[in-house]
Amino acid sequence: MHRTNDYVRQAIANLRHAPDADRNPWLQGMGSLIDELSRETDLQFDTKWDIEESRLTAKDSIELLAIVREALINIHKHADATHVRVHALTTKRGWICRITDDGKGFDPKTAHGDNRYGLKMMRDRANTMSWKLHIAQENGETTVTVEKEE
Repeated sequence: MHRTNDYVRQAIANLRHAPDADRNPWLQGMGSLIDELSRETDLQFDTKWDIEESRLTAKDSIELLAIVREALINIHKHADATHVRVHALTTKRGWICRITDDGKGFDPKTAHGDNRYGLKMMRDRANTMSWKLHIAQENGETTVTVEKEE
């Protein structure tokens, strides 16, 4: 429970302050987050990261890491999931990142309100960057999709 509180505090802090790009390089930050969750939870991860580094600005990296972090924390806290996939790839017009879990899910259409800070933060960050953010449930999986089109 103490670690969950730490995750929540970090997520709330990210609403006010972006992670420092120099102290938290993109892939190192992503790898550290997944390693930590792997050690401290029963979650099993499948990661495939094929976004060309040149396609991500420093700001893109910071904001995308914050969204992925929040999605993973939400999965850990709420989904009762066992498997998580984080797949990202370069597209003809930009890039796309999908975070998918096999947890109990929720209805994204009704998941609004004062106690949904993580979802609000992800939406706000995506909107600020002019990215598409989509949350869907299908075939027993919940997927958060973040997409940048150039």
